[in-house]
This record gives sequence, structure tokens and C-alpha cells, in this order.
Amino acid sequence: MWKKARVNKQGQCDNDDIQQVVHKIDEISMNTDSSSVNRHYSNDVLTQALGTKEHNGRVRGVGGYVTPTTYFHSVKKTSKDETKILVENEELRRYAEKVMEKDSSITFSLPTDLFGISRKSSVLREDIINLCNMNEVKTFTLVAYMMYLYSSVLGSKENVQYVFVDPSLISSGNTQES
Repeated sequence: MWKKARVNKQGQCDNDDIQQVVHKIDEISMNTDSSSVNRHYSNDVLTQALGTKEHNGRVRGVGGYVTPTTYFHSVKKTSKDETKILVENEELRRYAEKVMEKDSSITFSLPTDLFGISRKSSVLREDIINLCNMNEVKTFTLVAYMMYLYSSVLGSKENVQYVFVDPSLISSGNTQES
């Protein structure tokens, strides 16, 4: 990576000093076994080619107060919203597995202003578990989730306009155009 950052578009080094360091890096890389050079700490190929020691406990080129352990062993942080959604999914899945009996369902009435018709719908225990596990879900599960979103929008103070379409009316290859 150090070499690629210092070459022009034709792949040539403009500076003779940099060209010498690149040759040293290639030489050291060919002459040493990959297990004998520690790539993460003070005795890597670049350190040997430059002939300088690493600064004690610092990582080159990333700013002050960054140690090798914080740079190389860091885990990407997840947002609080993602964590909250995962926790809610897990709680819902546990509820469905423990509280609901096998082959049981949750029945609910759809409001008329959601899809233009009023009807009752139900979601099976297995469908809730599939939704929480991010597996393929059935149409009724989507309808239940859309009803939840609809109730969230109604309860919000924002002036947001959404249109919900009944998924049972949508089909691949069948349209209602005349």
C-alpha cells in the first residue's frame, strides 16, 4: 500500500529516494519468510526498508494517540437504532416462542382507511418467528407490519403522507390495467 501511494499513473516513481525504498521493500519481501516478519508491529517490511524505528506505541499516518491495539483490533461500532431493533426483534421472537402456543395466531382488524376495506386478518406464531429471524414471510405478516407502521404514522406529530397498498392485490405478471 505504501508503494502504491507513491507511484504515478504510469506506475513509476518520480523521486529517486522513493525508488530506492521501493527496491528495498521488494528485496526484503523476497528474501524473508512471511512468518518471520511481524506485519502489525515494530519489525515490518516498511520499517526495515526505511531504516527507522516505529514511534513507541503509535501507528503511522493515523493521527496522535492511536496505539496499534486500538487501530488493528477495533470492532466497527453499530448504531443505537440498529441495536434497539435487534433487541426488539429478539424480544418479539422470544415472546412468540414462549407465550404463544404452537399453531396459534394473533387476530386483528384492519382499519378501513388503511387499504380502503375493513377486514380481519391473523398472523401465525411461525410467521412472527420467521419475521424476527429475517426469513421469508407471508403476505399476512406484511399486512400486520404495515398496520403497525400505519398506526405509528397516525400517532406521530409530523405531517407525513404515506400510501399503503394491500400486498394481496400485487402479483408478478398480473395487472389490473385494461
